[in-house]
Amino acid sequence: MRQSINFYGSLERFHFIWDEQIPVDSQILQYQWKYTNKNGRPDQRFKDNYQIPTLLFWSFEIETNEEILQILLSDSSMGEDIAKAIEDFKAIVSSNKISEEGV
Repeated sequence: MRQSINFYGSLERFHFIWDEQIPVDSQILQYQWKYTNKNGRPDQRFKDNYQIPTLLFWSFEIETNEEILQILLSDSSMGEDIAKAIEDFKAIVSSNKISEEGV
């Protein structure tokens, strides 16, 4: 017996300030000071002020009838591959190449 599932997926790129050990597959976009002034310069009141990286991450969310699953990807090339696969899948579905019985 088949059960109908409403499915929604999204994939977005976002910048994430990472204050822990940097994942080896991540892409560093820039560095910023942990404590900054309004002009972006380091806040001199803090002696332990250090630079932390801003990384490129992908957020992949899948929503079904009952739950939402979020996967964070630090490998930007994998995120781009998944984004392309989703676009290819959407193109197949929109061109009605998938029947109700399956592929």
